[in-house]
Amino acid sequence: MFCNISFGDDKNLPSLFGIQLSDKVTNYKFFPPHTEDKYFVAISPPIENDDFEFYTVKFNPLGMIYEIKGVHKKTFPFTIPPKDRELNDLDLMIFTREENNCIQSAIPHAKILAKSEKFKSYYSSMSEEDNQRTNFFINFSTNSDETVHEDWKYLIAVQCQRYKPEGIRSELVLIDMIGDKLAKELEKALIDKKGLGN
Repeated sequence: MFCNISFGDDKNLPSLFGIQLSDKVTNYKFFPPHTEDKYFVAISPPIENDDFEFYTVKFNPLGMIYEIKGVHKKTFPFTIPPKDRELNDLDLMIFTREENNCIQSAIPHAKILAKSEKFKSYYSSMSEEDNQRTNFFINFSTNSDETVHEDWKYLIAVQCQRYKPEGIRSELVLIDMIGDKLAKELEKALIDKKGLGN
């Protein structure tokens, strides 16, 4: 079913922290994280970056990496409103400001990554600059029309996640969009169907 797809042999594929997309996860030192997802591991990258504390990858059932993530060292405050009242406009404004500050910490890293030679042959578009930013991404496509999402090949994103009760951290993410789609198809194909119907 997927025999025409090749993995891991093309050293011209993008990489992040020395981890190459479509490479086998077993080519790296990895550790099971505290999660139920068996296709997600913490990883020891060949190139550690002083601005990032730890790294993770997602891989498909064949062991091929399609997502690489680095978690920034800097923690930003995360204000939790009292439990005895509803969120109000001020709460939302504070959340947006805190998330924007968090996102800004890894945008320079994303822009440097986007200048890699590995992306030169693709059309790219970047999310608009915004002082109230709660996400940031750069997509690379085989189509000059960025609205045709099926033609997106790679995505560089910065997102913020809560890592400690008192704070949030930015994550720099590189995703092979076709690899992500293939991973989902492979996982569906591997579902045990015995006893589920005719």
